[in-house]
Order: sequence, then structure tokens, then C-alpha cells
Amino acid sequence: MAEQHKSFAVLYVDDEATSLKMFRLLCQDEFRVMTASTARQGLELLNKHKDGIGVVVPDRCMARLTGIWLLGRAREFHPHVVRLLASDGCDPAADEASLGEGTAQGMISIPWEPAELKERLRAELERAQEGRG
Repeated sequence: MAEQHKSFAVLYVDDEATSLKMFRLLCQDEFRVMTASTARQGLELLNKHKDGIGVVVPDRCMARLTGIWLLGRAREFHPHVVRLLASDGCDPAADEASLGEGTAQGMISIPWEPAELKERLRAELERAQEGRG
């Protein structure tokens, strides 16, 4: 069953090295994981691997360009990729706005609960597979 979830990658974007490492360690056994430390690097990976990425999950609060910026570019240039925003809830209005405008298609709470995170990623990768099927 794990191989089924490796047909498309999950791209996680965060400017905190520890978060990138933890996400990779938590998810790499079941999912194909790509990471980037800036929103711009995340967009470059999306552009380069547009047919291989099923889900993009940027952290909302990054130092320069935000996760919402990245999701906006993903929506514009790669609408087939499922867009989830990782948020610690520090700005609920911005989180809700990104959902309401369709920039994000869902939220992932930080800190993660490992089982819930994996379950959500499984479901979203299946949705990505169906959307391209």
C-alpha cells in the first residue's frame, strides 16, 4: 500500500531546517518527499517536477515569501497540484482568507500529530491521483 502513495511526491516547504528534517523523517517511509527551505525554491521545484508532485504543503509563516504566496503561484501555474497550508494558527484571519479565496484547499495544523498528518497526506495524494486520472 505504501508504494501506491509514492506515485506523486509531497513537497513540504519551510524555512526552519528542523521542521524540514522532521517532516522528511516522519513521512519518507510512506511517501515520496521533496523539501525546500524557501517559497521561491518550492516554486522552482514545482516548475521542474510539475508532473511528479501531487501535494504542496508550505508553512504559512516564512521570513520572506510566505506559504500563501507559494500556494497562489501553484494555483496559477499548477492547478492540478493539491494545495495545503501548514499553519500554527497564529493568524486565523489569513488562514481563513486563503481558504475562502481558494488559494489553499485545506489546512494542516502545526504541530503535527503524526498519524493525522499521514492520514491526511494519503487522502490528498489519492485526490491528486484521481484528478489526473
